[in-house]
Amino acid sequence: MRYVPFVEELNHEMFSVKRLAPGEWELSIDGEKVGCWSSLELYGGINLAICRATPQYRQAMKVRELNAEAWKKDTCIRDVKMWRLWNISKQSVLITLSRQEQTGSAMP
Repeated sequence: MRYVPFVEELNHEMFSVKRLAPGEWELSIDGEKVGCWSSLELYGGINLAICRATPQYRQAMKVRELNAEAWKKDTCIRDVKMWRLWNISKQSVLITLSRQEQTGSAMP
């Protein structure tokens, strides 16, 4: 996000390991490789929230897709309801105008 420092200020899932032997280390979550980092990087901490290889990230993307589908369906239902409401109100106005023409009364 361009105007909100979302990752820097809000999206933290920090993972750190202290006292590792120097070298490269592979991190796996639930048996799935997430990435490789140096012992120094792991000591300082890595933000798993921005790592797209984590099971958490994939789960979040699935939830995002489901929410998008639900939003589309909700929008469609809302559009149909609004069209029905508009159509009913339009018919009500026509009936009122028709009655006024029959009785010769003017609109207030």
